[in-house]
Amino acid sequence: MKKYRIITIIAGIAIILLQSSYILSIYGRFIQDMTLKIDRACKIAIDEEMLNRQLRLNRLMMSFSKEQDDSIYQIIPRVEYIDIDIDNYRELGVFETSSDVYTHSSEDKHFRLNDLMDMLVLDSLFCAKAPLELPHRFRLLDKELQTVDSIGNTHITHINYSKYQPLGLRGFQTLQLDAEIPIGVFVKDEIGPLLQSLLMTLIALFCVLFQLTVIRNKEEELKQRDEATRYIVHDLKTPITTAMTIAETMKALNDDKLLHEAMDYNYNKFNHVLQQVEELKDATSEDGTRYKLQMQQVNVFKIAERVKEECDLLFADKEHSVNIVNSLPEGYEIRANVVMVERAMRNLVENGLKYSDHGVQVDLRLSLTEKNVLIEVQDNGWGIEAKYLKKIFKLYYRIPFEGDYERRGTGVGLTSAKSAVLAHGGKIWVKSKPGIGSVFSFTIPRK
Repeated sequence: MKKYRIITIIAGIAIILLQSSYILSIYGRFIQDMTLKIDRACKIAIDEEMLNRQLRLNRLMMSFSKEQDDSIYQIIPRVEYIDIDIDNYRELGVFETSSDVYTHSSEDKHFRLNDLMDMLVLDSLFCAKAPLELPHRFRLLDKELQTVDSIGNTHITHINYSKYQPLGLRGFQTLQLDAEIPIGVFVKDEIGPLLQSLLMTLIALFCVLFQLTVIRNKEEELKQRDEATRYIVHDLKTPITTAMTIAETMKALNDDKLLHEAMDYNYNKFNHVLQQVEELKDATSEDGTRYKLQMQQVNVFKIAERVKEECDLLFADKEHSVNIVNSLPEGYEIRANVVMVERAMRNLVENGLKYSDHGVQVDLRLSLTEKNVLIEVQDNGWGIEAKYLKKIFKLYYRIPFEGDYERRGTGVGLTSAKSAVLAHGGKIWVKSKPGIGSVFSFTIPRK
């Protein structure tokens, strides 16, 4: 269950991060848009304030006498911008076009006449042009960037907009604008996308949590089912074992040939059911495939013969043939768990006989590789579609089949075979084509 929780937490964090990134991108675009609008409002306010002072100066100079006019131009040359390096001032941000040269040169004239920028007018013009009412302050700085005059909110705590605008061409003055773009404005303007993003996040998180709850409930159901199955399996073993003992006893107490054949048939049927019960017990055990193997020297060929004999009796009512192709050295033995190896081999042979028509042929091939004993079970039965090959070793998985219910199986046999092989450190795989048959192969290490 921890795995599902970790995946859920990771998914939740990913959803939150994605939505946060989306909100931040919206906020970034909002700040960028507001910055452009504030820049424009500031530029227009500065330009209009300069124009107002210039018009006032022009009206004043029109009333001057010739002597007064000449004295003014002794202080201020008539042309100050002939040798201006326009490209340099563009890079400094003083102006953008050559037509701004006149405006800024006029500001230098005003400075020499001590006609400094009217901060009250500037602030009023800016407030009229600004895209919204926002906390701000203007500061007029001298050549050493010391404050000469200021207006506006001097207690701004969260400045997220700041701009320095040189005034004139001589660097005598600089205008600084600091402003705060309140987050509330962003929320108000972008309420639609924000609510939509929040709703999407909540829906996604709800879906993830719902899936986690479903998985948790299913897991609890599976645990309860497995526990019930273990109790049922335990209760089944006793009557089956008793029936097998009765069959053996009746054989020993009676010499009738027909009775012996009937008891042998019943014994094999009961033994087959007992093996299935054991497989179900192992498949539903809490340890899974972690078997505590009791290893011993086993003869693989003898196991194959025993499997062939049992399967021939089990499928006596079906036309078939099971052939053992033994390429192992005579008397060859490996160290393994005889019950597990026999279980894996028997399951594969039984499947070949079960999922096929009358006349099926199953070849059980035994051979050696460099490091392993290789067991291959080939049949010419119905075969398996490619889309099912990766699922057939999963517990309780059964290939969809329309037909005799008895042939559907329990979905435990191949899982049990795989568990037995993996417990020995071997591998198991299958190759199959519909209408041609299947080849199930597995290895058991030689050492």
